[in-house]
Amino acid sequence: MLSGFANVFKNKNFLKIWIAQIFSQTANNLLNFLLVVKVYDITGSNLKVSILILCFTVPSVLFSIYAGVLADRFSQKKIMYTVNFLRAVLALGFIFVGFNLWFVYILTFMISSAMQFFLPSEAARIPAIVHQNDYLAANSLYISTNYGAMIFGFSLVSAIQYVHGYNQFVIISIGFLLSAIILFFLPYDKPKIKHVTKELLFDGLKKDFLSGWHLIKNTAGVYMPIIYLVFIWIAFGVAYVLVPPLTNEILHIPTADAGRMVVLPAVIGTAGGVLVVDYLSKKTAKKHIISFGIFLVGFSAMVISLIPEVREVIFKNSPDTYDYIHTFFKTGIIAVLLAMVGFGAMAIIAPSQTILQENTEKGMMGRVFGFLNMITNVVNMLPVLIIGYIADRFHIKAVLFSISSFVVIFGIANVIYHSGGRKRF
Repeated sequence: MLSGFANVFKNKNFLKIWIAQIFSQTANNLLNFLLVVKVYDITGSNLKVSILILCFTVPSVLFSIYAGVLADRFSQKKIMYTVNFLRAVLALGFIFVGFNLWFVYILTFMISSAMQFFLPSEAARIPAIVHQNDYLAANSLYISTNYGAMIFGFSLVSAIQYVHGYNQFVIISIGFLLSAIILFFLPYDKPKIKHVTKELLFDGLKKDFLSGWHLIKNTAGVYMPIIYLVFIWIAFGVAYVLVPPLTNEILHIPTADAGRMVVLPAVIGTAGGVLVVDYLSKKTAKKHIISFGIFLVGFSAMVISLIPEVREVIFKNSPDTYDYIHTFFKTGIIAVLLAMVGFGAMAIIAPSQTILQENTEKGMMGRVFGFLNMITNVVNMLPVLIIGYIADRFHIKAVLFSISSFVVIFGIANVIYHSGGRKRF
């Protein structure tokens, strides 16, 4: 089961990217969460926080496609360490703007814009330095590290409040800088370019993008993984919106306990999925693992939406038993179901990204992952807004049940798509 992981941990170049990822993703998530807290504390306005979040997300829509093309033209190593060095410098900018809100928005937009050039280069570099047989193990480790860095970055927000004043941003800058230094020691992936010309930066962009688009729309092994990945990231976006009402209305716990009772079990499930998915990939086709993951996410979420009714029906005539079982459900069964959701998510994401890498030409990796980054953010915006609106008007149990039903229907459609002996990928 662990052979794939043993191989990637022996790969020094992958380890450099992985360790650099830990520093940069932790710094990035800490910065994002810290800014959200500070903007809300200073303004008390949800609208101004929403504008800040737009500064995080809009750059991906504007620059991801172009960033993907550049990742295929230039040294991905050089793009990665340059971007992280730039983010280190920009993070220090918050020291000098006095937390003027508009300057905060501008700096946030600039840092997020720089990150859009980092993401396709990083995603394209991994399959270039890892053997194809180890793609799934590398992707599982890469994805789980992203989740871990998000949780760790979020948890550091409280601790960093004790750091004096703007030294908070110095610590974040150091995280980006350490990542840049580590990436600098990767081997060059393309010949050094003596002069960066206007032609090299801009000529033929449309042609390069269209060649990537032709590959995407005509290759099932490329467009189907993109559909799976977009689907799961929409689900994550919706989950962020639903966490507060989920904790209050279904789990009946304080929102402050969401990290311990909701996020942590899902992360544990994801960590378990890292090992099991790599093992399953050696026994069965990746498309079957993805189908299993979709159904596991759908049915687990559906059961969570029904748990209050189950408790009320079984234990309504026995208050003492109800109180005991109520506690058991909160700390046990619900945690298991959320872990199953995390496990299912890993069963979708890791095989999907592996299939995408296996079916994409090395010279087009940047364009494909740039497109994936852009389309994920574009498609994610509307469902998140709609679900937020619906959740304000309907009970969270009905909303969660409806969403989980859609996930199950999507799983059935996926099985039908692959049925009949047709080899899609």
